[in-house]
Amino acid sequence: MGASLNLDLVCLGADGKPDFHALRPRITGGHTGPAATFIAFDVPHLDGHATRCLLYHERRQILTSLMAPTGPCWRIPEPLPGLPADVVAVIRHERVEGVIAKHLDHRYQPGNIEGPGVCGIPHIGPFTVWESRPV
Repeated sequence: MGASLNLDLVCLGADGKPDFHALRPRITGGHTGPAATFIAFDVPHLDGHATRCLLYHERRQILTSLMAPTGPCWRIPEPLPGLPADVVAVIRHERVEGVIAKHLDHRYQPGNIEGPGVCGIPHIGPFTVWESRPV
């Protein structure tokens, strides 16, 4: 069985949140700080077949059938239920550096982090907040 995963590489801080500043030395040759963790959030191909025509909640079911929700070097994030404004409020409160929000009832859109069913919410934190669009 072969799968292509969409994922992000992060270093998790002591608070369990991604820490971009801890990741930088890990990817530039340094070996200090916390270990890197893969955050797997989609599976656009499985066994040589595209799964992009499936709805996101169906692709998440495939993803969770392929791997445990957490492992020594990976995590599958839990969905954040609610309206987009509610999700953005939680993200701002938690001061997460960036999020890709996908609507559970939409199909995959390659390379698109801004469009129907998808919303990029980069660098939520003390410096810059980009407003989201409804997903």
